[in-house]
Amino acid sequence: MSPKKIDKAARERQILDAAAAVFARRGFRAATMDEVAAAAGVAKGTLYLSYASKEDLFFALFAAFADEAMAAPPALPAGTAPDQVIGLLVEIGTRLDRDSLLVPLTLEFWSAAGVEATRARFADRYAAMLDAFRGALVGMLRAGQARGEVKDALPLEPIVSSLLATIDGLIVQAWVDRDLSIAETLRAALPPLLDGIRPAGSAAPLPR
Repeated sequence: MSPKKIDKAARERQILDAAAAVFARRGFRAATMDEVAAAAGVAKGTLYLSYASKEDLFFALFAAFADEAMAAPPALPAGTAPDQVIGLLVEIGTRLDRDSLLVPLTLEFWSAAGVEATRARFADRYAAMLDAFRGALVGMLRAGQARGEVKDALPLEPIVSSLLATIDGLIVQAWVDRDLSIAETLRAALPPLLDGIRPAGSAAPLPR
């Protein structure tokens, strides 16, 4: 009888899904490899075949999170560049609202990027993701300037950084206020906030 073939990609996904649930619930520092193995339904030794340590597993989860966030951006809505930026950020808020693991995992990733023991490894990867996303949004607004949809001579990089900081702040608020909808907050707040970058006479209507 031939040995059973193992779908390595499926097993890795199974392990990462289990790790996401454990790290979101227990936090990186409190979680154990035994807990992840039990949640994944595999032997602890199986984890160590792919991940030399708990930090390696947590970083693999973070890398998968970052790759997924950047690899499959939502389709841009119709409209001007400011409308497209609003639509993109609201869609990100919708994803955060929909998946209960994303907010606690994001906070854990931030923590790993902020403490000395794991700062270099996690902060560099986080910075690369942030730079790519910030660059994409700046590019959208620059294209809008070329079409006359965005005022000229604006500090686009600081504007985009401030928009991303708004999402970061809402993630923290959503962690302590479980009734807060990140998507609905962005949908209400972003149109008036971005009216200042539109040419005179082209303000967006407020959401109903």
